Amino acid sequence: MRTISCGHTAPVMTMFIVGLLVLAVLNVNGGDSGGCLKDYIQIIQGTTGNLPSGTPIFSVQIINECPRNCSLAQIHLSCDSFASELLINPMIFRKLGSNDCLVNNGKPLANGAISFEYASSAQFPLAVSSLTCLP
Repeated sequence: MRTISCGHTAPVMTMFIVGLLVLAVLNVNGGDSGGCLKDYIQIIQGTTGNLPSGTPIFSVQIINECPRNCSLAQIHLSCDSFASELLINPMIFRKLGSNDCLVNNGKPLANGAISFEYASSAQFPLAVSSLTCLP
């Protein structure tokens, strides 16, 4: 059997390898071209006391742990049917809709933490649903 070559193997192979590298980079970065990962946000909750009515008060810390010292913006949390007997500054944390809460009014959160307290008969599960990475 004879193989016929038209001399285009090297450019095609180069394009193939470049394509694989691009896919590998996107996979490592979680598919986000900015390299942003939901894991860059840590959420810590704990009880801090009770209201006079006996309702538990929960303290929440939302921490930016981006290893590149990047700022994270438009941080949305899945927050179930979040409600609080304590008033929360809406510039820090607010419910936008069903299972969607916004942190820091969508503004960038530099490395560090933002915190608030809420009162409820039970602790609400909070998890990052989306965010944007800024350089």
